Amino acid sequence: MNHLFKILALLATLICADAALAQPREGHDYLRLKQAQPVSTTKDQVEVLEAFSYACVHCANFEPSIQAWKARAPAQVKFVRLPMAGNQLWETYARAYYAAEALGVLDKTHLPLFDALFKQNKSFRTIEEVAGFYAGYGVKEADYLKVAKSFGVNSKISRTKLLSPRYEVDNTPTVIVAGKYKVVADAQKKIGVPEILKTLDFLVQKELLERKAMLPSAAPAAVAAPKK
Repeated sequence: MNHLFKILALLATLICADAALAQPREGHDYLRLKQAQPVSTTKDQVEVLEAFSYACVHCANFEPSIQAWKARAPAQVKFVRLPMAGNQLWETYARAYYAAEALGVLDKTHLPLFDALFKQNKSFRTIEEVAGFYAGYGVKEADYLKVAKSFGVNSKISRTKLLSPRYEVDNTPTVIVAGKYKVVADAQKKIGVPEILKTLDFLVQKELLERKAMLPSAAPAAVAAPKK
């Protein structure tokens, strides 16, 4: 009987070890930012931010997967995008994102713009050429150009350029969780889309559990004074 107990204990240890190995690891599957960044969420929400560009083929390939993840993500998740503007072309596409958002057509145009670029092999290199794309979705070219060059969009472009180094974005897409963790994508380490989404799930749950643990315990019920 003691021998059986030893075998069962060994099996339990091996199972726990396998589970630990399968769990995403800091320094390998995700990195902690040098400095935590402000988030756009309430205390009950977890921000998941994707730094991307319409000019990035990897972002185009990632888009269907992150869309599917968003559909099954916990209700506490707030998903936001940050279009990169590191060069003139990328800035043109960042303006496209913010202008579409301001004009109320982003949901209709986000994936189609990726498809136009990488499935239909179209090229939009200037803000005027991009305006022609949005004309196909009911936006007058003059209206698009006015918004894309507006003070509001210029401010968001400046903010994007400021935030990019703070989020330590060195490639796209980059996913940041709770303003604290950067999910690693690395083909050489065989960290692809399935691993990214697994780490994303892990970090969201980690953040939710840590916040739950910080909540004050419920006050004990008052004890009635004994009757005299």
